Amino acid sequence: MIYTLINRDKDGNIAQIISFDSVQSFTESLRATISSSTVEYGFPISDNITTENPTYSLSTTVSSYSLFNSDKEIYWDGQDFVTASTNTDTNLHIYMRDSIKSLWENRQVISILESEKESFAVNLDTKYKQLTSKYSKEYLNCVITSLEIDTSESSNGVIFLKMTIEKVD
Repeated sequence: MIYTLINRDKDGNIAQIISFDSVQSFTESLRATISSSTVEYGFPISDNITTENPTYSLSTTVSSYSLFNSDKEIYWDGQDFVTASTNTDTNLHIYMRDSIKSLWENRQVISILESEKESFAVNLDTKYKQLTSKYSKEYLNCVITSLEIDTSESSNGVIFLKMTIEKVD
């Protein structure tokens, strides 16, 4: 599955699409609280169930390279790791890190798009249509409640992100 964050403006138009190179895990947590009262003979009776907001945990890898796009694919040429394109932005992982951090800092309402299709379109509407052209599920009205950024010294050009995202209604 491919997981993508969708950021929309106040009018509902797509403002930003963030797709990840690799997703190590996606976890959906659903919880409920059952209230109970003790009755006259000492045993409890449950009379109400309150569901909590669903939460999603996403563990991802962000890099300036791509396994899906041959122009940005990285390979070993016998002496060094290189890409086929000379136009590859080697700071893309920094831009994506800052974009996701900004979503958290600004308390942006986002959605998580789960899909089977990848898209390299530049136009956001076209990209969204391509991402949703096969199986897709969108978790709407979410906010990032926790963000961990791991920049390992041995992984040049790669950042590891762990996010907890909560659906708000």
